[in-house]
Amino acid sequence: MTGCSFVGSDLSGSKFVHADLSDSNFARAILTGCNFAHASLAWCNLNLADFSDAKLTHADLGKAEIFLADFSHTLLTGASFHGARLISVLLTGARAAYLTLDETSLADLDLSVFVNARITKHEEPSDIDWRAIAQSLRLPRDRLKRFLVTVGMPESIAECLIEATRALDPMELFTMMQSTFISYGAPDEEFAIALRDELHKNGVATFLFRDNAVPGQKLHRMMREGVNNFDRVILICSEASLDRAGVLNEIEETLQREARDGGASYLVPIRLDDYVFTGWNPPNKDAAQAVRDRVVGDFRSAKRSKRALASAIGPLLDALKKKRRKAW
Repeated sequence: MTGCSFVGSDLSGSKFVHADLSDSNFARAILTGCNFAHASLAWCNLNLADFSDAKLTHADLGKAEIFLADFSHTLLTGASFHGARLISVLLTGARAAYLTLDETSLADLDLSVFVNARITKHEEPSDIDWRAIAQSLRLPRDRLKRFLVTVGMPESIAECLIEATRALDPMELFTMMQSTFISYGAPDEEFAIALRDELHKNGVATFLFRDNAVPGQKLHRMMREGVNNFDRVILICSEASLDRAGVLNEIEETLQREARDGGASYLVPIRLDDYVFTGWNPPNKDAAQAVRDRVVGDFRSAKRSKRALASAIGPLLDALKKKRRKAW
């Protein structure tokens, strides 16, 4: 089965135990719950693939290209990443032990799963970028340093990198981006949380009702203060959210703020379905038209997974930069 193309295929739950899949293309494939125990994925293209909840025990991922892939809750015990390139990989809840890291590139990801795993083989130095270190600073300093040294970084360099990264002002990045109030209905809370996480990772301070609501505070007052005190208001447009009374109120409050500020643009709508265009008919027709008159960011595919959200968020981040070459 070497050299096969599985681009974009949904292979959820399939079994590839001991299979030789080397040099195959799994780009954008859905591989949730698959069993790749003892399989060879060497030299494979795994970019944007969804391996969540998959089993990769003792799998060979040598020289694999792994960019923006989802390895959340994946079992990686005994896996080999010799010469592999892992960039912006999601590893939430992944479990690993007895890994092989040798000339491996780890960039823009949380190193926790590797730091907590036992590295059984490492001969040539691996490449760890500063973004990975920055995302891993919550780990005990001595363990992070020990991992960096284990994978080939000189001890003095590891010490300096950790100290330099810690010395950075963690709020500096947030000064480059506009703060946001996320307007959504309760049925879309899971997506709103994922959006908050992705925005925060990119330096955007957010207000999310679930996180920031103050017990005892009147809801109307809290929402009014939120949409008026944050730089932008991201409106999650879906059939589940747009007809909610709270969301309608936040839309009207934001539009009133825009009018008070001489036609400023604060509202940033993004859609999870087509309801904003095809079925939404609120009492305030002018408010609905004001939303439709804007470019509505297309996040329909982003609801499927965190990996898809990370891929779709670029234009929204451009819209939230304090100094940008173009407006949304």
